[in-house]
Amino acid sequence: MGCALIERIVASVALAVALSSCSQPPSGHPSERSTHTLSELCEFPREFFQSQFEVAEIAATVVIGKPMEAPINAGNGCLYTAEGASVHGYLGTISISRGHGENSLSTAEGMPSRYIEVDGFSVAMYINPIPEFRDPETAHPSYTLNVEIDNWTGELTFEGGNDAGARAGADMLVRMVQSLKG
Repeated sequence: MGCALIERIVASVALAVALSSCSQPPSGHPSERSTHTLSELCEFPREFFQSQFEVAEIAATVVIGKPMEAPINAGNGCLYTAEGASVHGYLGTISISRGHGENSLSTAEGMPSRYIEVDGFSVAMYINPIPEFRDPETAHPSYTLNVEIDNWTGELTFEGGNDAGARAGADMLVRMVQSLKG
């Protein structure tokens, strides 16, 4: 098993552990729960991943073993993979959660590299370190973007980051949180 595959599996397991620790149900106030499903969450960034990686077929799976028809609640995430000519395997993840702080699903570490403004919201952009086993001359780092809107936090991590991908991802992430938070 290659080091890159092991790294991706470890990242997926870490996200699953973070998501499973967020089992606190949302309160009964209508603005604090979503009426949308995990299927809608997993579908939302599909076009972003297809465009970013130039692949037509992408598999999305719920990180925690919940059915796709389950409602979005405290912590939810999807993992994306593809098999195509230019890319093979792990592409990234998306998540949404109610609240922040200890309920946050964020995997970002350190200070953001910068902020991307989208429709009045500041999306934090983190450039993740390139693993030691990868060639820094040819490898592109993964990027993590996160935003908080009306006490809902959305996060997108994608492989092979670049500024154009970060901008497109930030736009999609803001739309996603606005659409799925209620």
